[in-house]
Amino acid sequence: MFLFRCFWSILFALTILASCSRTAPPSAPLQGRRPPPVEALSKDWLDGGSSLRREYFERLLDLVAQDPEAVALVQRAVTAFKRRDHGDLFDLFSICPEDTPKDSGGHTFFNYDLGVFSLDVESLASGKLSAHAQAQLDEVLASPTLMRYLRKNFPDYVLIYRSMVPRICMVRGLDLGTAYETLIHELTHATLRDPHYFPKKASETDEATFLESSVQAPGDEVDAYIAGIRARIRVEKNRNRVHRQLQRYFDDQGNLVAPRLQIARAILAPAPAGLGYAQSSLQDAYARALEAERAELFTRLQVVEATLVMRREQQEVLSKNAEVHAHNLKVYQQQAELARSKGDKASQIQTRQKTAEANRNAEEIRRMLPVVEASLRRLEQEAASLHKVLEQRR
Repeated sequence: MFLFRCFWSILFALTILASCSRTAPPSAPLQGRRPPPVEALSKDWLDGGSSLRREYFERLLDLVAQDPEAVALVQRAVTAFKRRDHGDLFDLFSICPEDTPKDSGGHTFFNYDLGVFSLDVESLASGKLSAHAQAQLDEVLASPTLMRYLRKNFPDYVLIYRSMVPRICMVRGLDLGTAYETLIHELTHATLRDPHYFPKKASETDEATFLESSVQAPGDEVDAYIAGIRARIRVEKNRNRVHRQLQRYFDDQGNLVAPRLQIARAILAPAPAGLGYAQSSLQDAYARALEAERAELFTRLQVVEATLVMRREQQEVLSKNAEVHAHNLKVYQQQAELARSKGDKASQIQTRQKTAEANRNAEEIRRMLPVVEASLRRLEQEAASLHKVLEQRR
């Protein structure tokens, strides 16, 4: 049995981006591309328009081609998103809604969910997934949009954390240099950030510590700002146009000259000294992380209680079958004695066959029943524990 809880996320927010699918034509190789003129870096990347056309995306790729680090990032995206080449990334991009703040540059929209896979008795008895269970699991992991997954094993069920290929929007009205920085920033989020991963559990720390650790997680804001700013400095050959609050953490070659924690605090700090994330896009991140933890516990409780019902039914069926087979064995024993007394060899053979089959069935029940009963005890204890934790977190 699979239960799935679905989540859509932008950074920590739950948002869905509607985007039309587009099939990108072949794109020129990155090697050999020429950079756009320097003056183009300060001009509107959409030429004053409001829609993203392939030619505008190609301008960004022209800039990518000049920077080995950016090329490596784009190639990582091609692999992670299961695309043929860099040109195929185009269909994952769109223009952000009009109410998106211009200074945000863009957003990455993550699509992810949590599945709970209840183990059948055969899987419990053998210590590995049964053929039926494996087939169900394979089907869930066969999604063409699956990017990565994590499997967490419990005695009676398995959690499957899935992350699907994300989508990215970019704000209209940016200059080309800012759009390029945004591209690198958002691709860093999209390829490295795992929406299921938090370095520290919200329930085990305070809000300030949680936010500081979260923005330093792989692919989160610190990584994204470092990657985007470094790429922009290398293209523009100076740091004059990068975020004023972060300029002092880089030199004119784009090298990082400060600890990551300082950048994390600058990202979170209120404006004008910092970027103000703690009071803007991440202001509810701690509360949402607490709710996400509770939602995961509730999902586990759902599958535990559903599996408990199934196990009780299995226990009842196995117990009744054990009684039936025990009764049948007595009957077959009586029939065998009667057949011997009559010298009826055909009946003796038939009775031996029935007895052997009943013994096999009884042995299978003796093997399965303790497994079911042990599972019942574990599940009952876990259900009580989960109820207690959820009650404490109300």
